[in-house]
Amino acid sequence: MSHTIFLIIALVTTGIFLIQFVLSIFFGDIDADVDVDADISSVVSFKGLTHFGIGFGWYMYLVGNADIASYAIGILVGLFFVFAVWFLYKKAYQLQQVNRSEETDQLVGRECTIYFKQSDNKYTV
Repeated sequence: MSHTIFLIIALVTTGIFLIQFVLSIFFGDIDADVDVDADISSVVSFKGLTHFGIGFGWYMYLVGNADIASYAIGILVGLFFVFAVWFLYKKAYQLQQVNRSEETDQLVGRECTIYFKQSDNKYTV
């Protein structure tokens, strides 16, 4: 019985992940605005819970037994999936480049690269 429950958890969460993946690839510009006044950590999210379900569900289904040690390892595998997703989102966020103006006196003593237009379609570094 528990073998079937773990298979259902694994299949449902994998299906949700695939739907999220396809929607983000092909329909990434869809936006929904929700106002929530709660402080929710970036680790605990719907995607995090989905990935926990994938790791936990597939591990428990593949192991096949439902003893305490298997549950503990399954929870650790699920948490590994959550933190792997968190780490990947953190690294992707670091790839963002924000251009902002700074005061000239704050730039004194800092290394930088300056680009300026020399002529039509030609820049000097």
